[in-house]
Amino acid sequence: MIPFKISVIIPVYKAEKFISRCAESLFSQSLDGIEFIFVDDCTPDNSIEILKSVAGRYENSDNRIKIVRMPVNSKQAAARNEGLKHATGEYIIHCDPDDWVDNDLYEKMYHAAKDNDYDIVTCGYMEHLKDGKREKSSLLTFEKPFEPIQSDRFFFPALWRHLIKRQLIAENDITFYPDVNFMEDFGFVCRALYHAKSVGHVHSSFYHYNKTNDDSITTRINSPSVVKQRIECLNRLDAFFERHGISKSVLGLLLRSKRDIKDLFLNKSDLKKWCTLFPEVARWEFHYSQASFAYRLAYLLSHHIGLWPMRMLLALKK
Repeated sequence: MIPFKISVIIPVYKAEKFISRCAESLFSQSLDGIEFIFVDDCTPDNSIEILKSVAGRYENSDNRIKIVRMPVNSKQAAARNEGLKHATGEYIIHCDPDDWVDNDLYEKMYHAAKDNDYDIVTCGYMEHLKDGKREKSSLLTFEKPFEPIQSDRFFFPALWRHLIKRQLIAENDITFYPDVNFMEDFGFVCRALYHAKSVGHVHSSFYHYNKTNDDSITTRINSPSVVKQRIECLNRLDAFFERHGISKSVLGLLLRSKRDIKDLFLNKSDLKKWCTLFPEVARWEFHYSQASFAYRLAYLLSHHIGLWPMRMLLALKK
């Protein structure tokens, strides 16, 4: 049997409104030698029946489509880990069932990887919003894999825009953090970028990121349970980089994410929580934020001389 070039992992849960479009875009890929691993996370709707109906319209679907059912609903991290166990392709990428891809995307990413012996290849993407769409193809590109983790510029470490060599994942035992079902891609991609030796980019075809799905976990980004998972992911990444001798003070990508979570508690009633959560953010915020000098100074001083500078600033703003 000829080995697969790419394994695409798709976790499936409550996706019946979108999975037909997703599957059609996957099964229409111009690259041959792709396997599609759909992980049924005990979805309660008709997603799997719709998927099978779409697959039946394509030749050789039995040879390249795997539908793996989880024993119980286990959420994204466990479903993606199960997909990794079944993947046999030379490279691995993920696709969410409410999104879709240009029909030549994986061919371009694969040839970029093979022609240049890249460990990782990223792609551009198009955000689809309720009020229209916007291209995000020209975001941060980089020549060294670890560069975006240290950068103070915005970088989106989504699984679906990173084609990763399976050997890299296996040799470094990179799996998804258990019970971290939001930012699971963040934790996975950061570790893959750390271990990678080379990286390339494809921006002429797109992944289509659907932001109109009201059932997506991203709509609950600031709920207490999701915030807890975001904090856990960043704590585990801190521990990972510390084991490899890298200070948290130089990890700009993590510091930016920590700031976003930390500032959810930036109000009069939660100031003590705000101050104690990720205190390393204070110096980063002072140097790199686009906020006013008064705000940045109050932010920094409140971590060193007491909370009164930020209390005063919040009172003035009110």
